[in-house]
Amino acid sequence: MDAPTETFHLQPISVPMPFQSNDVYMYLYDGGETLTLFDAALPTDDAWDRLERALAERGRTVRDIGRIILTHHHFDHTGLAGRLAAETGAELCGHPEVAAAAALTYTYDEAHTAWMRGLLLGFGVPEDLVEQIVARRPLMKPFVHRVDRLDRALADGEMVDGFRVVHVPGHSPTDTLFVHEELGFSITGDHILEHVTPNPILRRPPVGQPRARSLVEFEASLRRTRALELGWCFPGHGKPFDDHRPVVDRILSTHEKRSQRLLAWLRCPPPQSLEDTSPGPADLPPSKGDLETPSPGTAGLPPSKTAPLPPSKGDNSVTPYEAALHLYPRMGSDLLFFCMSATVGQLELLESQGLAVSSTKNGVLRYAPVTANEPEGER
Repeated sequence: MDAPTETFHLQPISVPMPFQSNDVYMYLYDGGETLTLFDAALPTDDAWDRLERALAERGRTVRDIGRIILTHHHFDHTGLAGRLAAETGAELCGHPEVAAAAALTYTYDEAHTAWMRGLLLGFGVPEDLVEQIVARRPLMKPFVHRVDRLDRALADGEMVDGFRVVHVPGHSPTDTLFVHEELGFSITGDHILEHVTPNPILRRPPVGQPRARSLVEFEASLRRTRALELGWCFPGHGKPFDDHRPVVDRILSTHEKRSQRLLAWLRCPPPQSLEDTSPGPADLPPSKGDLETPSPGTAGLPPSKTAPLPPSKGDNSVTPYEAALHLYPRMGSDLLFFCMSATVGQLELLESQGLAVSSTKNGVLRYAPVTANEPEGER
């Protein structure tokens, strides 16, 4: 069944991602007080041309856009926002933290490099792989036109042109749903995708604040979302869907299966060596949807080791990097940051449930299972 876009006064606009096989979507909404564009894709000529063609089909031009609403701050959803706002005078709206989160995520300076290097080394990632990731990061810079300011910050629960604003942090700290209760549809961004599992991406925190536990936040948001009436859902990637609860249940089930696989390994690690490359249930890197935020270019950068690591001999604790190699033993260095995001999220989720405990040894984070006779906090 196709989504009744005309009933919703909605026009989806797909834009190919230059370094992935999937598309990102913008949405024109022409049923309210002004012509509104939800999300702004990438800062490419192709994206601009596709927007102009879609507007022309409605007898409109870019100068008719009166409002731009962002579902979150990630670069593949904000690329044309600055140009459109400058050329049209359109009101730019989004989560109150969009500009601050964009600055933390997409700053290319020594402070960000030092943070990323320290984060990954603290997870036990080998130094040579850390340097490969740091070296690759500037490849994304041409595609990043970050939002530096908003004309209107949208608070949780606020109404904007018939849409209720719902903050759902997890995939990013600024993820937002826009729910049109009267017409029965929602713009859902990257919060829930029908066939893939959004990545709870590791985030650089503001100075003086602890790093957020992205997956723990995501799970709470998913449970909130499940209770809502969303109607048809129009996501940032993939086709629309008309029942969000099975989608939420699939994502939660994926998290639970990863947690159980990881916990079983922590409690009873298999006798594997680095040379063991036999396939298993997670013997592939996360799908592009799992990774969600793409990583351009892999030429000349070798993959990481391809076999799971057991916990260190004589120690039942593991580093997040060792755990990532267990979940994604064939991950390459190009995917490592996103595999680490997923893995750290699972470990933090286990810890929040009282099933694992973290400690730091020689500056490296480690996790161990909590046994029945060893309550958390007594280690």
